[in-house]
Amino acid sequence: MKKIISVLFVVLMLSACGDGIGQRKINIAIVGKASTPYWSDMELGAKAAGKRLNVSIKFYNPYEEDPASWQIRTIGELIANPLDGIAFVAADPKSLAPIMLKAM
Repeated sequence: MKKIISVLFVVLMLSACGDGIGQRKINIAIVGKASTPYWSDMELGAKAAGKRLNVSIKFYNPYEEDPASWQIRTIGELIANPLDGIAFVAADPKSLAPIMLKAM
């Protein structure tokens, strides 16, 4: 049930970006926090919604033992790129707080 709700949330979030007709392509990065089937489903749902709405979705998942450190590095690298949005679930909210503030 959580998977369905999460994928629906991403679809609704992308839908709020418009129908994609006559607009420039929106670029969104989604940063996962684990390499599990849950995040694989999230990636599939987000990319399907992105394709339907003409939104470019790049999905990043950690393949390390310490997902919080990986998220900090990955989000730091993404901030330097021209993106319209970065979506993520913090593996450790306290340690990610400084990079979240920087991203805003």
